[in-house]
Amino acid sequence: MFDFVYDYPTWLMMLVFGVVSVVVTVGLLFIARPTVHKWNTDEPRTNEMIGFFMSAFSMIYGLLLGLLAVAAYTNFSVVSEVTTKESARIAALYRDVSQLPEPVRTELQDYLRVYTKQIITIDWPAQQQGEAPNLYSLQLDNMFATIAQFEPATASQEIIMAEAFAQLNAVAEHRRERIAASGTAIPNLLWIVVLLGATVNILLLVLLEMKLWVHVVLAALVASYFGIVIFFVAAMDKPFQGEVSIDSLAYQTLIDTSM
Repeated sequence: MFDFVYDYPTWLMMLVFGVVSVVVTVGLLFIARPTVHKWNTDEPRTNEMIGFFMSAFSMIYGLLLGLLAVAAYTNFSVVSEVTTKESARIAALYRDVSQLPEPVRTELQDYLRVYTKQIITIDWPAQQQGEAPNLYSLQLDNMFATIAQFEPATASQEIIMAEAFAQLNAVAEHRRERIAASGTAIPNLLWIVVLLGATVNILLLVLLEMKLWVHVVLAALVASYFGIVIFFVAAMDKPFQGEVSIDSLAYQTLIDTSM
């Protein structure tokens, strides 16, 4: 729903969310204040009733918003763990095939090197645009074929090939998990519920009767916090997009150090 937040600097979008929330809330306050003042004159217990309902509703809404923030952060952490595991498996596989004789050793190492570079240059730009990369990988297929055709000459080579085959299967599995995670996002329906809840909270705040300057300051503080929290959840909603995202550093480090 908030895809535009990924196209601009994080600090700018956080400021925009906070300022827009404050402007809308304070604007509603000035528009509704004359009518609210009349209501409070007719019913002196209006503040008490609104305050009671607001405390109950805010507790429910705060719980929803908190769970949403935790869910976004959990998704972010899970996807980050998948990329870490994939890079670690690639490193382990590269180390395993380094123990094999030529020419299969160089052939498998070349496939792995090209595969890792393709993750950085092809997969990552696609994921940063919210697109899922192609699940098929020619390099992985070539590695499977090379390992399947290799005939171990010794018992140690047989053990190494079995381990390499297991590592290659793990790399393919983590690749599928990473690509599937490209579409990780909070459903739009849930975002609508969150925005409706924020609207109700702000309206209840506007309906209270108090001194103007106190009302404006209180409304601005609450609205800015709502806007910043909603932005925080939106910024972490899609793990591969925006400044608050998972980068390809683990793979680049692997190329620079191990390969």
